[in-house]
Amino acid sequence: YDFDGIAGVDATARMDYNFRFDNQPGVYPAAEAYVNLGRLLFPENVAVSQLKLSGGYGMAGREMVLPYEWMGRYISDVPGITPGAEYWYEGRNMLMSSEWTVGMSAAFMKDRLNVSVKYFDKKTDDMFRIYNFGKDMDGLWMDAPKWKIEQERCSVLNGSGLEIDVNAGIIKNPTVEWMLGFNFTSHLDGNLKLDEKDVVEPFVDEGMYYHNDFSRVVPKCYGGLSTAVRFF
Repeated sequence: YDFDGIAGVDATARMDYNFRFDNQPGVYPAAEAYVNLGRLLFPENVAVSQLKLSGGYGMAGREMVLPYEWMGRYISDVPGITPGAEYWYEGRNMLMSSEWTVGMSAAFMKDRLNVSVKYFDKKTDDMFRIYNFGKDMDGLWMDAPKWKIEQERCSVLNGSGLEIDVNAGIIKNPTVEWMLGFNFTSHLDGNLKLDEKDVVEPFVDEGMYYHNDFSRVVPKCYGGLSTAVRFF
């Protein structure tokens, strides 16, 4: 909902459901509200075209089902398989993040220069479970009566910091547009509560680097530059 560009709120919700194991529906809500002080305090000011204060809360998550061969990367105490009575196992990795944000954004000279600063406080729960769903008794398959959790661990990553984004229109005319952007993120505080069953050796999986040290998992500072040129 937007009230004439002066104030507004945006809300969404996503629900996931996995029919395997004992999964409950996962609901991920998000909401953000803003007020444009520029429209209220100086609506006719040409130099400052926008001055917004905003705040929000959101949740996000994902889930992966993993074969037995991958479990050693996620948990240190993987059940063994006994010949002649081979239990079949699958793993389930669940990541859920929740984040609070508050920020300010400003635009100058008819949106030629845009600056935004945001403070965030984020928590990520990383849970892994191993399920037994049946066994092979000398070639005869037997289903488990119900999913059984054999092993479980949960680690928690907390972090807060600042994000800064700057976008400038270097050239803006009817024939060409050149935009230059800069972003910077600084983590002010953070800690990693590692479950004793979590992996202790670093590894790379699907492009993500895992390590039991917060300073290795999340860098203190990072940023980037971008540019775009359009011809009309």
